[in-house]
Amino acid sequence: MSRLFGRLMAVEREPVASLGKAVFLRFCKPDLSEAELPAESYPSAQALFTRRLRPGARPVADSPLVSPVDSRLRDSRTFDAPELAMVQAKGIEYTLPQLVGDAELAAGFAGGRWGTLYLAPFDYHRIHAPCDAVLEETIYLPGNFWPVNDWSVETVPGLFAVNERVVSVLRHPSGARLLVVMVAATNVGQIRLAYDPGFATNARPRRVARRWKPESPVEFRKGDELGTFMFGSTVVLVLDSKWDGILPAAPFSMVGRAVKTGQAL
Repeated sequence: MSRLFGRLMAVEREPVASLGKAVFLRFCKPDLSEAELPAESYPSAQALFTRRLRPGARPVADSPLVSPVDSRLRDSRTFDAPELAMVQAKGIEYTLPQLVGDAELAAGFAGGRWGTLYLAPFDYHRIHAPCDAVLEETIYLPGNFWPVNDWSVETVPGLFAVNERVVSVLRHPSGARLLVVMVAATNVGQIRLAYDPGFATNARPRRVARRWKPESPVEFRKGDELGTFMFGSTVVLVLDSKWDGILPAAPFSMVGRAVKTGQAL
């Protein structure tokens, strides 16, 4: 269903394109005042949904770590138990090894901190680098397409660890590491990566987990584009313990509040 919905959203022929855009604008009510182009200039509903912002709309804060997305910070905590438990909602936990599919990779984040950033359908849906970094590896984990709204998060056990997701493993110039985990949701036709244009999730019925390292160094400046959600979803940002010596204050201090791309965390 999500794959078909994504294809329908991408149709550029009339009257489908205009109808799709009208439905999206009516029900999701995005703020287009910061969009790069007027609504009528986008050839499809998907192009409108994944719109870029006009230059300067998201200034990047002078901070070691900034928000990678426009979102609401649902939760943030430290890893204070050996199983690297993470809280999805009250009474529901999952673990970092389950989220990234690799216990050895996850173990390197013991003593670190994580934050869950929820993107509503009306939000800007491009994901950006939260700091200066080098890409070490990418992990693709196929999975389900549960919604990520509040009801689902409070009901579906381990939702973030069973939905389809892409993990970008990054290293800060200081040597500190972080994970940007892009979690798919219902009607996310695809997750695309800016640094690997040939890759897209949920492109065909048969999906196989894989991981790969860049053939040549891939470097990001804070605020550079990492990827795009084709519909509303969630980013889980994970920091290792070395970040304690980089950030002037505890990160993710704005739980429950809306944050913008480039805003200091």
